[in-house]
Amino acid sequence: MIATASAAEPQGANTPAAPVEIKDIKAYCADFNWGRRRAFAGPGTWAGADPKQHVAWCKAIGANVIQTFCVSCNGYAWYKNGVVPEQPGLKHDFLPERVRLGHQEGMLVMGYVCIGANTRWGQDHPDLSYGTPSAYHIPYTDEYLAHLSAAIGDAVRRTGIDGFMIDWVWQPERKSTGGKVAGVREETVCATHGRGVSG
Repeated sequence: MIATASAAEPQGANTPAAPVEIKDIKAYCADFNWGRRRAFAGPGTWAGADPKQHVAWCKAIGANVIQTFCVSCNGYAWYKNGVVPEQPGLKHDFLPERVRLGHQEGMLVMGYVCIGANTRWGQDHPDLSYGTPSAYHIPYTDEYLAHLSAAIGDAVRRTGIDGFMIDWVWQPERKSTGGKVAGVREETVCATHGRGVSG
């Protein structure tokens, strides 16, 4: 069962509130993270996605919870004018529109955030990432955690989502880092693991 507190709607939205309680979750997600086999979608790959068509499709298959995206693995957001830059060429203000339309159909709308991979972050902060593979590559530095906090908080405040989901909550594997420690200060590791940095 999912029970939600009344979520704050985006400013200026005349949207009916989402249902307070759903007993049997029927959810589905069209995964905008992927572009081709085993590779993240490039920025703007799915920017033409129509929220009206997606909500209609979810309704047609009997979904009562929509899982959609706040920020994709490529590091770009699915709503406009936020802390995180929007998907290049984003045709609709996708996430707030999907929330509004989903709520009109009596559905909850949950926003997805990938934690362990973010191509844009890796490109903008090469000293705080193990490259930009289509795999988890970001250590949880203070800087990255501050970025995540700002991004998630902004999505919740701006879009009216009923909640958010986090995925890929993993640290990069040691074998993929070549034994290097990217951008992690000893005090961060000590605070997290209770020991110093080695390697």
